[in-house]
Amino acid sequence: MARAATSLVAFLDRELEAEHGLRFVDFDILDRLATAKERLPLAELSKHVSLSRSGVRLRVRLLDASGLVALKAADRRGDSALVELTEAGARRHGLASATVARVVAAATEG
Repeated sequence: MARAATSLVAFLDRELEAEHGLRFVDFDILDRLATAKERLPLAELSKHVSLSRSGVRLRVRLLDASGLVALKAADRRGDSALVELTEAGARRHGLASATVARVVAAATEG
């Protein structure tokens, strides 16, 4: 079962990268922000994503640079920074959600 889940995530990673320029973890971050429907502290976001805090900080900075999220730093470490989904991020999340649904449906059919 774990091998199947790992394979699915790897396939999702490739499909999301090819179709939307996102890694699966980027989609995970956008999805969490879309579900929250509000700004989240970076430390809170880190609890729900399968990366270390420093990994989440790096991915959020990259998503911020690409205009998909807005990051408002509150301290030097950035753990209390607030992260919010931008309009561009919401659009990309919507498109990527359709890809995720398609890939998961295909994986569960076979």
